[in-house]
Amino acid sequence: NLLGTMNAIENVALPLTFRGMDKKTRETKAVKMLKLVGLPKHMKHRPNEMSGGQQQRVGVARALVLDPEIIFADEPTGYLDSNTSAEVLNLMRKVVQEQNQTMVMVTHDNHLAGFADRIFHIIRHEDKVLRGRVKMRALRKINRWQDSGNIQLCSVERPTPGADEVLIRVEAAGICGTDIKIWHGSTWSNPPVILGHEYSGVIVETGRDVKNLKPGERVVSGTGQVVCGVCEYCKTGRELMCDKRLSIGYGVDGAMAEYIKVRQGIVHKIPDTLSFDRAALCEPFAVALHALMDHTRLTATDKVLIMGPGAIGQLAAQAAKSVGALAVLAGLPKDQERLDAARSAGVDVTLTDLSEEAVKEIAGEKGFDVVLDCSGAERAIRQAMRSVKKTGTFIQVGLTKPELTIDYSLLTGKEIQIIGTFGHRWHNWETAIELMSTGKVRVDHLITGRYGLEDWEQGFTDMQEGRGIKILIYPNKREEAAKIEGDSKL
Repeated sequence: NLLGTMNAIENVALPLTFRGMDKKTRETKAVKMLKLVGLPKHMKHRPNEMSGGQQQRVGVARALVLDPEIIFADEPTGYLDSNTSAEVLNLMRKVVQEQNQTMVMVTHDNHLAGFADRIFHIIRHEDKVLRGRVKMRALRKINRWQDSGNIQLCSVERPTPGADEVLIRVEAAGICGTDIKIWHGSTWSNPPVILGHEYSGVIVETGRDVKNLKPGERVVSGTGQVVCGVCEYCKTGRELMCDKRLSIGYGVDGAMAEYIKVRQGIVHKIPDTLSFDRAALCEPFAVALHALMDHTRLTATDKVLIMGPGAIGQLAAQAAKSVGALAVLAGLPKDQERLDAARSAGVDVTLTDLSEEAVKEIAGEKGFDVVLDCSGAERAIRQAMRSVKKTGTFIQVGLTKPELTIDYSLLTGKEIQIIGTFGHRWHNWETAIELMSTGKVRVDHLITGRYGLEDWEQGFTDMQEGRGIKILIYPNKREEAAKIEGDSKL
């Protein structure tokens, strides 16, 4: 401890450390340490006869005599003037660099914390000290992305946030269809990479340039971790269109791990009224809101058809309901359980028959004002385009294969708009958080499975085979998540 527990060190720690050494060895070791920290060999050691800077130096020297693996510094410049503080900080730099020690510092001084972070960055760059040796569990895609399988539960180094980043302890992470495709090598990823882009958690550490976020805050985040920041799309709030974009979960490390680091610009705070489980659905809900609300002027008199009763389709139906529109959710006969769940959550109509007669019965002769395809299936897309009214809007949300056969003449014959949509924008997240935390949309029925990280394969298999709607992974202990949530069902 560098703060001046001088008597304890002198009377207890040093005698114990030197026990068994002859006098010459003990003096040689002590003199070496005093020299390292710039103190004379024969100075007086009583604290009340030393300056603050000398006290700190003696504290460092005595800590080094003990040859610890870690030196703990508690507010090391708490009572020193600025000149002496700078001297002590440079001493700390010298200690950790020349002696290959690891120093842990506790301080409430932002300037000091920033200085220390720069020191550690230099040391890490020079490979003198490894900061962040703590390991964590993570679900990783390894080797080539095209290979099926190659997903492993690994022990990896816990990430250290950069100056503009925060470190988040992951409480819940959702399994997405993209994760299944990465598992089977049918979509691009950037191995070795940790999976997962739908999650919620708690900030545990912040970088030196992070001003408006702090440890202990409950958060979710967007997915665009790496963007250029200067292109047309970044400048206009469409960062996911950036050519340089790398997203968490497949471009860079994601949330199916005990911790994730992300840049502060994509972090959203969540209120205590929003559970971590529900908050883990913010990402698919933001996708649904971007598709429906950013591309239409939806009103309470509109009739909306959504194809595909997966998580995004269900959330799109909830979004339509939130403005009073008629929400119709369509699926296949095998989706009946999902459709029943949607009805129980307030969706107006569900159906597995999208015949011309069925459309007329629900939407009248004109058809639907807005149709979203969330399935990506060619047959569903063809049916959906026939169901939209003249001058209506068709929105493609689900990812499709590169080439499809559709009735292209509908564009001119019915003067319909076809819109493609991808991802989300900042305001979609804020809207999702507001709607869920105030209970204006219902999402609990979507969470149909919960697994620990070690049981990831069962969760992925359930998702792949259509058992349930949204399955959550808990990278950290579920008992701790239950305690944080206050949710006995966890």
